[in-house]
Amino acid sequence: MNRFEYPVLLTPDQGGGFVVTSRDLPEVITQGETIENALFEAADALDEAFAARIDDGLAIPPPSPLQAGEYWVGPPVETAIKAGLYLALRESRISKSELARRLGVNEKRYGGCSIRIMCPNCRVWLRPFRHWVSAW
Repeated sequence: MNRFEYPVLLTPDQGGGFVVTSRDLPEVITQGETIENALFEAADALDEAFAARIDDGLAIPPPSPLQAGEYWVGPPVETAIKAGLYLALRESRISKSELARRLGVNEKRYGGCSIRIMCPNCRVWLRPFRHWVSAW
């Protein structure tokens, strides 16, 4: 199990398709016409849930064990990287500005949004982070 894979339940909808919910992240509610489509939409809903939690400074709970009838779903890899970094920063009490200093980047240089380096909706800051990781 991956730290950022969550169990989701697909419930058949009377009108066709499936409704997707998550016990761990109640804001994850979506739907899809097929199982494959519903799981794809679930990954997108996880992406949005993580972005909202990071933006609001809320906790990202650990996933519960998989129960019968549930599927594992994870967010896009960029979101999982940001979530891991977000949780590490919260745990170590390192600010975004301090992170930028340690990475040798100017936090205000990346992206046009107010929280730049950890913006849940911006992938621009990952460029220097990928370079830093590959050089490490």
